[in-house]
Amino acid sequence: MIFSFEELERAQKSYQKLCKIFESVSSENIKINEIKNSVFVQKLNSFLLDDLNMAGMLGALHESLHELEQNPSEFAYVKIYLQQIIGLTLIPLPEKAVEITPEIQKLIAERENARLAKDYKKADEIRDKLKVLGYEAHDKAVK
Repeated sequence: MIFSFEELERAQKSYQKLCKIFESVSSENIKINEIKNSVFVQKLNSFLLDDLNMAGMLGALHESLHELEQNPSEFAYVKIYLQQIIGLTLIPLPEKAVEITPEIQKLIAERENARLAKDYKKADEIRDKLKVLGYEAHDKAVK
């Protein structure tokens, strides 16, 4: 397995998406032994039995979401499977607090002024500097 921060961020976004999808799914009255006959759970489990193919399992899950939404009991079975068997809590991760220091705020203002003056070279340089410092600038249309 090759580690990268980009893949880690992608996994985090995917997990957050799953949390949001399953937050309204009720699984209170379902016993864990009921899920073994679920077609969807068996499909997901088949990927794990194939050399712990988590990527395949999550891909199959995402492909099946529309079908699951049409079948509340199967949706609940999959939620229990993810929580009790796979170990996903399905509790959203806390948002990161972003602190913008006065120096960073100054760079952002300089970049915006450069963009307004159509000095895109300088704006790009400042954007690159911000990226090195751990901040990502997202552009909006210049008026």
